[in-house]
Amino acid sequence: MTDTLKIDNSFDGDIAIISFSGELDMNSIGIAYNAVSDTVDKGFVRVIFDLSDLEFIDSTGLGFFTGSLKKLKEKNGELKISSPSPYLRRIFNLIHMDYFIEIYEDKSEAIEKLNLKKDDSIKKWEEVVLLNPTYADAHYQLALAYKNNGMFDKSLKEVDFALNINPKYSKAYKLKADVLNLAGASAGASKDALENYQKALKFSPGFIEAFIECAILSGEAKEMHEAEKQLVTILKEKPGYADFNNYLGKIYTALKNPKKALLYFGNALNINPNFTEALINKAKLQAEYEKNHEEAVKTLEHAIKNCKQKYLTDMAKKLINEYKKR
Repeated sequence: MTDTLKIDNSFDGDIAIISFSGELDMNSIGIAYNAVSDTVDKGFVRVIFDLSDLEFIDSTGLGFFTGSLKKLKEKNGELKISSPSPYLRRIFNLIHMDYFIEIYEDKSEAIEKLNLKKDDSIKKWEEVVLLNPTYADAHYQLALAYKNNGMFDKSLKEVDFALNINPKYSKAYKLKADVLNLAGASAGASKDALENYQKALKFSPGFIEAFIECAILSGEAKEMHEAEKQLVTILKEKPGYADFNNYLGKIYTALKNPKKALLYFGNALNINPNFTEALINKAKLQAEYEKNHEEAVKTLEHAIKNCKQKYLTDMAKKLINEYKKR
């Protein structure tokens, strides 16, 4: 392991700031990618790379930025760069880095931009789809943006475009299943969702998130216990992953073990206190298991305060109205 690159993490609300110092090259690239993966798995998808102390970068290091951007896009996240030195700025200008990633002179400016910026991902991807109608990933990203804004019919239409272009696009099958789950609770919708989770697994057998959702939706105890086993193994190695703590909480909810479910939702929130989905999952158990509707409402109000995705905000508001009536 090289000691030429050092990384520090800090947080501003739901924004993660990853600060690099030293040299980003082929010898240290693994450290950099691990830092991004850890950040995303903790539930932070709005990220700033602070490069104020980064002294050197090679071609491998430059590829790290576009690779990180791709990883964050898969979660509908955002990436900004702040405080590059004149040396780095010259390199970025030569390769037109700002065409892909917005670059700011200082960290505070990048934070301010992220906090003030309205969600323009729909407009952005609509433009990309218009220019590149056969680009499956653009249709997928637009479908994801529509889903996050609660526009489920449009999301399903775009994800079908993506699958017509690439019938083996496992992430698109999972997204379609997610949207079908959100759009309707009918038996038909659940059946279609399950089929799409299964297709995601057919083309990507190691797709753990699809396997978990498939296990929960099928209601098969054997599959849920296998998902539980896999998640416990992952969390023994990497206990700081908010996503997988939340998933394990969902498995225990489906297995009707609310005490364990609350434990793991709590673990997820200890890692990322603003993890909206974990807050909603916790609130449901506070209301349904603990019968504490007042605390459930408080948890949901916290979720709304920090939520960036409209469909989750709508879900939380609906539950608040329901619990206040009880």
